[in-house]
Amino acid sequence: NISKEEKDRYDWMYNDLGMTTKEIGKVNGTSAGTVCSDMDSCGLERRGRAESHLGKKLSNETKKKISDSHYTPEAIERDRIHGILTCERIRLQKYHVDKRFYSDSIEEGAVALMLEDYVIGKKGIKEGVNFQVKDRGIDNGGIDFLVNDEFLEWHPIQDYDEKDRDVRVMYRELKKDARTPEGQKTVNEWRKDHRDELAVDYWMKRQGAVDDSGYAGANVELARNERELYDFMVKHGADVSYTAFRKDFNDKKKYVKTCKVLREAA
Repeated sequence: NISKEEKDRYDWMYNDLGMTTKEIGKVNGTSAGTVCSDMDSCGLERRGRAESHLGKKLSNETKKKISDSHYTPEAIERDRIHGILTCERIRLQKYHVDKRFYSDSIEEGAVALMLEDYVIGKKGIKEGVNFQVKDRGIDNGGIDFLVNDEFLEWHPIQDYDEKDRDVRVMYRELKKDARTPEGQKTVNEWRKDHRDELAVDYWMKRQGAVDDSGYAGANVELARNERELYDFMVKHGADVSYTAFRKDFNDKKKYVKTCKVLREAA
């Protein structure tokens, strides 16, 4: 079951699509709080695994039908909406900034407050309008910010995801090669190139999401660190020194940390 707060947010998100709460339930594979595995492609996959476990072999024709069902316009749109719902559910458990909007991380919430102070005006952040923009067919969970018709993605680059065992092991081996000044220099250069590659790959996905949406033609700017965020804001009218900007950003991160959503004990 979803909470009233989640229901209200989902109703708000789907106003433009004309979707009802019941229809949202179908997208998410639930109806009146009951899991309905035959409503989505995940259900088909689960049913297939169950049949396999029971010793029933699917025909090639059935396998093709299941595979093709994943690539219909309806399935693609369902997956896009499912991604949005998942992101929203996660954000509802993170930080409720000023009790006005939810942020997925401390830094994202701080960026929103900085934009309000220096670019768009006090209390100017509006979810679905210039923050967490998901309309007009944008996929991948939406774009972080929309400022003066230009999108901004706050995305500090991480060397690897902890779940990515292969890359984690590779970095462990690299550290062994960094025991000399020459080795450390080589590793640092490789790490920089690797991070640049990750940034380009991420930017291409986000720019592609915009290009394939109703916002086609708008630019996506990627801010990986404070300096790039500062440059973006100055470009859009911020009048503040970099030193003062950094101090204010750090102060706002401390504030957003106090906005952590407290989950009720089960």
